[in-house]
Amino acid sequence: MSADRESAGRPLAAFFGSLLFLALLSLTLSYVAVPIRWLEVVGLGVAAVFVGLPIAAVFAVGIWSWSPSKAVLFVVVGALAHAGPPVLAHFAGGVGTAPAMFALSQIGLITWTTGLGALLATLLRDKNLLIPVSLFLAAFDIFLVLTPMGFTRQIIEQAPETLAKVGWAIPAASSAPTVGPVTPMAHIGPADFVFAAMFSVALVRFDLRHRATMIWLVPALIAYLGIVYFVGPLPALVPIGVCVLAVNAPEFKLSAQEWLGTALVVLIAGLLIGWSVWRGRPSGPSSGAPNPAGSGSAGSPEPAIPNPPP
Repeated sequence: MSADRESAGRPLAAFFGSLLFLALLSLTLSYVAVPIRWLEVVGLGVAAVFVGLPIAAVFAVGIWSWSPSKAVLFVVVGALAHAGPPVLAHFAGGVGTAPAMFALSQIGLITWTTGLGALLATLLRDKNLLIPVSLFLAAFDIFLVLTPMGFTRQIIEQAPETLAKVGWAIPAASSAPTVGPVTPMAHIGPADFVFAAMFSVALVRFDLRHRATMIWLVPALIAYLGIVYFVGPLPALVPIGVCVLAVNAPEFKLSAQEWLGTALVVLIAGLLIGWSVWRGRPSGPSSGAPNPAGSGSAGSPEPAIPNPPP
């Protein structure tokens, strides 16, 4: 019995141990200056760690014995930890507590998103559902991020501070201590962790290639961040869905009816994207005049500090 309990506790220890390490690293970056000659190298290393390690943690806890009640507990505790520290830091009034509160809030973010993803995974009844789900999520994320009508794109362009409040922050190394919470170089939206957790738990439930998926997904997302850094916000659920499907493709055996349903899902998603692009097209000929305030570069995130959306 003790061996079983020890084995069951390992996924939780790996999960929360990884998050605690990231919190301590974030605190360290708030108070420690990096020599300018090492700034770029350290910054790239920090970005890779803050993208790869949370995903690895989500996959590590995917092998836990999840149930709906356990998932709900993760959601409740994580949501309180995510929302509570910023409120406490505000009322405390001292900047000295802000970095620690921010780090705790980030732990809460990954906790509740993992719980929600696990809860969604318990609702899946067949492994073949992962195919249409992956395709639809990737297409819907494209709609949200890249099309004019996309909700996420509108937030990034009109209220980028909103994502900073709810997203996972990838810290930027600094040549001078920040005293307050470390300045982020990018953000990852909560939805990316929700569905990464959903896939992680579902792959275990259906005895698919869980470990191999993690091994491919972590470097893929790190590389994807490099693309985002240069081109701006991109939908992260695209590489997540591609990795899940590519690694586990031999495990899926769809019937003709299931293939038809998958094609229908892709068609609906494609029509949604096409509709958004059509609705967002300019209504008249361009006059060559400058964009109004808020709709051009002044109202968008700087290219050098991308904010990957949910």
